[in-house]
Amino acid sequence: MSPRRRSTRPAPTRRRAPKAAPPRSSASLRPPLTFVPPPRLLERRENALASLFELSEELSASRDPFAMGTLALLNALGHFGAARAALWAFPSASGPAVPLAVLGITKEEAARLGPALRAALEASSATGPAAPPHGPMTEAFAIVVPILARGKRTGAFALGARVSGEAYERLDREYLNTAARMLGVALEHARLVHRMEETNRQLRRANSALTESDRLKAEFVANVNHEMRTPITILKGYLDTLTSSPPAPDLHARALKAMKTQTDHLARMVQDLLEFSSLSERPGPVACAPLDVATLVSRYADERRPGVLGGLRTLDVEIADDLPAAFADPARVERAIDALVENALKFTPVGARITLRVTTAPRDPEGRWVQIAVVDDGPGIPQECLPAMFDPFRQGDGSSTRTVGGMGLGLALARGMIEKMEGRLEAESAFGAGATFRILLAAA
Repeated sequence: MSPRRRSTRPAPTRRRAPKAAPPRSSASLRPPLTFVPPPRLLERRENALASLFELSEELSASRDPFAMGTLALLNALGHFGAARAALWAFPSASGPAVPLAVLGITKEEAARLGPALRAALEASSATGPAAPPHGPMTEAFAIVVPILARGKRTGAFALGARVSGEAYERLDREYLNTAARMLGVALEHARLVHRMEETNRQLRRANSALTESDRLKAEFVANVNHEMRTPITILKGYLDTLTSSPPAPDLHARALKAMKTQTDHLARMVQDLLEFSSLSERPGPVACAPLDVATLVSRYADERRPGVLGGLRTLDVEIADDLPAAFADPARVERAIDALVENALKFTPVGARITLRVTTAPRDPEGRWVQIAVVDDGPGIPQECLPAMFDPFRQGDGSSTRTVGGMGLGLALARGMIEKMEGRLEAESAFGAGATFRILLAAA
């Protein structure tokens, strides 16, 4: 019997039924949890935002740094309920902290706390609020906030503890940090605006000075033309008369006298111009020596009195006793006195009195002046004209119809000569009450 063959076909595999998915619980169907801040925190954030918006509007409406500082402190005190606050400005990187605004503390106390404030900021981070270090700063304030502008500390403000006793939290510090940055930007903007306005003011003044300088130059040229043309015309007229036909003896004498007068006038004008140019170019004081002022003034008055009387005016001299000598150059002192007397003669009416008064005056910080005053009882000088009395080429009336001649150099030349001797020349007057010009020379 033949053997049975074993089948090589693989046995069929049994399929397993799929497992049923576990039932899903109701908890797995809920959405993921999110953090919901408590109502009190939301309210505090809303209040902080509203307070910052209010501060921003108030700061944008002001350009006064002191008012802006006060606004910022009032805002912080109202928001946090603190008892005191102070704001400092840092004019320089290493200089003292200057109190700009204070509330609940005096500026003197804030100034004394300046060094401690610097220490508090140095110990803190570059941009965030910090607790003051131990010491007087801790007793006065609970938190210090730097004020930044363009990455630099330009100031700081500090708040005292809250009246409620509540501590400053993270949200409070964020508020203070934001308020400090807003204040820093506002202060920097105000500073730039003020600098721009000051620059504009200086430019306006410079433009006005240039315009006035051009006017004075034109007026000076017209004055020189008038003052020099008049004597030259007179001289030419008399020379033509003398050379055209044999003059009568009396005409010859009058012509020579007039020609000499006009020649002297021209010589004085040329000398004044040369002297003024020399004063402008010569640096430093001139050599001086002890001078007997009483003798010089008396001699000058004796020589000048006939010309003054010829114009129907009087020239008096008053000299104090025990007058010390003065350090001065006699020629320049006499020329300055003559310029002041000539100015008095030009602007006083017929019958006026001119007085040369020599006295002493106290000199700060110690010592004495020898004072030479030229006093007249004329119409005086308006107050608005006094500041420019000694400016060169300037006259009270620079028009072509003025009644008083001259190039406007006399008073400027007098002051220049006196100042070269380290003295002073001052003017005092009231409209309708005469004028007084004082030469002050250092007593020997």
